[in-house]
Amino acid sequence: MHLPGFFRLGWIVQLLVGVALFSVSFLIENLVLKSFFAAPLIALTLAAALELGKAAAIVWHRYLSLSTGGGYPWATRIFSMLFRFGLLGLSVVCSLLYFGVQLDRPNLEAVRATELAAVDKELQERLGRLDAEQKNRAEIDEARRRTQCRPASSSPRARPRAPGAIRTPAARTRAATSGTRRPSRSTACSSP
Repeated sequence: MHLPGFFRLGWIVQLLVGVALFSVSFLIENLVLKSFFAAPLIALTLAAALELGKAAAIVWHRYLSLSTGGGYPWATRIFSMLFRFGLLGLSVVCSLLYFGVQLDRPNLEAVRATELAAVDKELQERLGRLDAEQKNRAEIDEARRRTQCRPASSSPRARPRAPGAIRTPAARTRAATSGTRRPSRSTACSSP
């Protein structure tokens, strides 16, 4: 067995697994960040920056740990460690938020469907009441119109009047001087 071939194959497999893991992490972070930001481009840019930051932190830490300078200062080590753990923590939080939403989705859909059914039922009841009120008002208006616009001959108080009946002199004078005639009931109550 050739060791250089094995190491080269192992390095390629590790690189492909790393790229796959970074891609999955990028997709999850992008989905979670889209729910926080109104613009999807901001979420995409931030997720890409975080994933590139993780890759840069890994490469930077590996480079500094393999440097021949005999180690690097404590401040740089602490900064590197905090940066790496911060990015790792952010990735874990995004993954947990994503999985939490995915696991709770059936329950949320059931609750949403129940609430929509209740709102729809209330809306149908209100619309039914409004339709009944409108029909009732239309019937009342029609009944009022019929009673107010009844011809004079059908009114029990109306006295039959002979054609050309003599009016009182005051009534004749008013009609002659006013220049306008009072409309008859039939024209005032005509239907539209």
